[in-house]
Parts: sequence; C-alpha cells; structure tokens
Amino acid sequence: MPPPGKSARFDPRPAARALAEAWRDGATLPALAEGTAPQSLSQGRRVARAMLAELDLPAVGFRALASGLAGPLLAPRLARSGSLIPRAALPGLEASAACLFPLCRKLPPLAAPYSLRRVLGALGPARAAIDLAAWRTEAGPRSTAAQLADLCGLGIVVVADPPRGAAGADPRALRIACDDSSPVILDVTPLLVAAAESARLSGGLPEGAALVAVGLVPAGTPPAGTTLAVRITGAGRASATLV
Repeated sequence: MPPPGKSARFDPRPAARALAEAWRDGATLPALAEGTAPQSLSQGRRVARAMLAELDLPAVGFRALASGLAGPLLAPRLARSGSLIPRAALPGLEASAACLFPLCRKLPPLAAPYSLRRVLGALGPARAAIDLAAWRTEAGPRSTAAQLADLCGLGIVVVADPPRGAAGADPRALRIACDDSSPVILDVTPLLVAAAESARLSGGLPEGAALVAVGLVPAGTPPAGTTLAVRITGAGRASATLV
C-alpha cells in the first residue's frame, strides 16, 4: 500500500494488456478491472502507448474524432475502398464520413504546438474515407481518459484510392456527400490540428504518415448487409460493405 497521504502510482500496463487482448481477439470486455482504468488524459495516453507496445505496432498516423480527441492510426486497421468488412469484428460500431490526408512533409518532434500553417503545409492530397469506429468495452468508454486509452475507438478506416487529375480538396471547405444525401461543407482544420498535436506529443510523424478527420457526417450503427459510401469533391469516393 502507498504511504499515508500518497496515492499509488498509476500503472498503465494492466489496462493496456486487457485492451490489447480484446483487440487481437476481436472481443469486448465487460469493463476494465477496478483500479486499472485511467483517471486523467495523461493516464489515458499512457495506456494507449502501452497498448501499442503490447501489440508491437507503430502509429502510422493520428485520427481525430469530431470532439477533437485524437489517437493513433494503425496500419492493420486501414482498408481499401470496396472492401467487405465483417460487421461482427466491430463491437459498438459507429460509422461516419472521414477524410485522410497523407503527409508530404514530416511533422518533427517540437516542444511547442505546431502552427496551423505548418500543419496545412505538411498535408498531401486528401482522400475520402469511411470511419468504422469500435470500442473494446461493452458499454463503451465512460470518460475522455477511457476513450484515449482505447485508441479513440479505432476500428477500421476505409480509404479511397488517390483521385486522378483532381484539383484537390481544401480542408477548410470539404464538400462531403454520404450515399445519396445532399452534400455538406465542413472546415476540418481544427481536427487536423488536434491530430497533429497528438502526433507531436508522441514524437512527431514522418513523411508518408497520415492525419485523419473522422465523425464528419455520422452514419449511425448500420447492420450487416449495408453498403456505405462517402464522396468528397476533389478527394474521391470511398465505399465499404458490412458482411
């Protein structure tokens, strides 16, 4: 037990091991064991880093939710447009339109936050995407810290092929249409800055990595048999079928 007046130091490894096991098995946990759940944002980030170490997977980018919370993007969870995605592998599915920006310049490890100019200057051509978020606990995360620990609900990100001959998409005014719905125009730069900031806190990102803005147009929890499609002007079209 800790000395009187002092709390025990937080150990991220028990929660990270449990979440990593659920990740590998495509399963869900009833909840994190008592005393292992993170209680602060910094603890949530520590669990996420420990989970990546357990999985032995490096981040290939960072993905920002509509709330501005951001977590790592992992290569095994990227899929090409047109993929068949097992619905059962996505517990607590939350589908939404997304947009992926590969980096044409690295984001170096800096002590101070990146400027908007640096983030925008590092972005390559946008690619339409579908975010299929999933959580590793049955009731979903109960706090922002728990969301960070569970990689911000990283499930599968379906990405369009690079568009050919397009003028490109401006992240300050993305024109997004889901399925046959009317398009909406959104400024996703705050989400890209949030993703870049999470990358900075983790040591930066190399050229070729990616920043992803998700939750742009929510599509709910579609059942198996549903085909989802997202079109972004200048960034192509992504589609996926849940099976």
